[in-house]
Amino acid sequence: MKGKAMFASLMLLLVAIFAMASVSAQIVSIDEVEFDDDEVSPSSSTEIRNFERPEDGVEVKVHFTALEDAEEVEIEAELTGYDDSNDRVRDTEYVDGITSGETYVERLTLDFPWDMDQDFYTLRVYVCPRTGDCVEETYELDIEAVEHGFAIKDVDFSPGLTVEAGRALLTTVRVENFGDEEDDEGVK
Repeated sequence: MKGKAMFASLMLLLVAIFAMASVSAQIVSIDEVEFDDDEVSPSSSTEIRNFERPEDGVEVKVHFTALEDAEEVEIEAELTGYDDSNDRVRDTEYVDGITSGETYVERLTLDFPWDMDQDFYTLRVYVCPRTGDCVEETYELDIEAVEHGFAIKDVDFSPGLTVEAGRALLTTVRVENFGDEEDDEGVK
């Protein structure tokens, strides 16, 4: 009787080990991620990289190696921590198929919204096959504001949008300074 209970326990343990091994199988490994041509380290290394906020988009290069053959692989980079849920900072690329042992490099572009403040953000990189588990890496970034950044918030014309010949057109322009420097020279 004692032998049957031990045998049943051993079988249950073996089934659990095989189930865990099959669930955690990954088909890719993320080798390297570059943010604005600088290699970044995963968040587990507790290194926070400091970057100046670009005026345009920033390129993210994802280097990964296929551990198994797969079709239709999605690569996504997303910058989380930005407050406006309507304006997500992310890009996605698709690869038709990958071959085991091959290394791939995908380029993605993150377009920063004009009102994105200087702050700490998390870069999340996902490599997801059509079937199976996604591989995710996170990177902590400290992004500084641009030095001189302005946005036109509103424009008013007086007396209106049409003007008679010889009459004056007064314009009021409201701007917002989202830059790092306080700029009031030349602003009227």
